[in-house]
Amino acid sequence: MGFNRFMFIDESGSLGGDTKYFVVSGVVFKESPIELNQLARELLEKLISRNRRYKDSLGKTNEIKASELTIQDKEFAVSYLMENADFEVIAVYISKDAKFVDWLARNINKRKTIVFLDRRLISTALAFNPAISEIFIDKSHYIKGVEKNVINLFDRTKISFEDSWKHGGLQFADLVANAFFIKLEPSKRIMGPYELLKENILSEELIYWKSIKKFKL
Repeated sequence: MGFNRFMFIDESGSLGGDTKYFVVSGVVFKESPIELNQLARELLEKLISRNRRYKDSLGKTNEIKASELTIQDKEFAVSYLMENADFEVIAVYISKDAKFVDWLARNINKRKTIVFLDRRLISTALAFNPAISEIFIDKSHYIKGVEKNVINLFDRTKISFEDSWKHGGLQFADLVANAFFIKLEPSKRIMGPYELLKENILSEELIYWKSIKKFKL
């Protein structure tokens, strides 16, 4: 595999008023996408053996979803990832007040916010690790137009928007993004998964929404 690194990006929270925080995190792996797919399959089997109810949820979609795991199983999944993969984490997040939520009501502003956060995240990751050769972004929650904007910002790096069920790396990125979200969100404040990840976190940054408002697509 040489010096190539592969980055997977996912988000947690929402851009509406139902959550206080919105997180975008990236996980940079030494392992190839094929190796990560195998790790994800093995972890899914272990999760189902730990809790049979996952057979009717995760088992049907054949995909690990952090939002469907108990806190204990989130910690188990993060520990498994720490033990079996070589990776680094970068995260950016926003805290939303009422004014920001009102501003986000327009789709153009949602798109601007996502492109801004993706740009900051990818720029930071490439500064830490120029060996990133390919970036995969979960496309399930991204509104129309984001893909082109992000790809055009980084024309020297291969970027693709993919379905998370196809990539174990995206499922692990979902797990990591959720660890940040449940640490930050006032209604949760759950530290366990984040604490397990701490030694692998290169950077985390709170973005102020006034910076996003000034950003031009």
